[in-house]
Amino acid sequence: DAAATSGREDTSDSGKPSCRLGYVELRVEERTKRLGVTVTTDRKEYRPAGKANVRLDVKDLDGRGAASEVTLWAVDYGVLSLTGYSAPDVAGSVYARKSLQVLNADNRQRIVSRRVLTPKGSGEGGGGGKDAGGSVRSDFRVLAFWLGSVATGADGLASVNVTLPESLTTYRIMAVAGDRSPRFGSGDTEVRTDKPL
Repeated sequence: DAAATSGREDTSDSGKPSCRLGYVELRVEERTKRLGVTVTTDRKEYRPAGKANVRLDVKDLDGRGAASEVTLWAVDYGVLSLTGYSAPDVAGSVYARKSLQVLNADNRQRIVSRRVLTPKGSGEGGGGGKDAGGSVRSDFRVLAFWLGSVATGADGLASVNVTLPESLTTYRIMAVAGDRSPRFGSGDTEVRTDKPL
């Protein structure tokens, strides 16, 4: 104790254990953990409540098709533009650079205080105008569709048919893909629904 308080090294026990700690940062090449995702449709313009064929093409870094699972959805572009939303970068989140630390979090309060949001178009509102056939447009959903799991084949290709709402707007179709490696990627495209005069 006297030696420690005086600032000198304690040499009274030459056989006592000692410890040294060292670490090095190992960076993972991010490009090898990414998939290329291309989203296309059979047309760029549809009528309200039109049927759209959405095609997916998922490839690895070398351009080969990758069997993967894709989440596919479409949202009204006007709503997305309010926040500048884009499809999430899953690879960037999973393989994010992290410092040497431990963090604790508790989300119970967020779950308890979750609010119920009223969907767009649930109020009475004004009429949508009659079509030539006499029907009134009524489906003005912001979320055009949500497909939680679309499997691509070994060639990385998949195709799904969806029905669009009746809004006259632009929809952004977004896709996030993941495979067993695990690698991740995302892509998007836009389509319009309109009624020409």
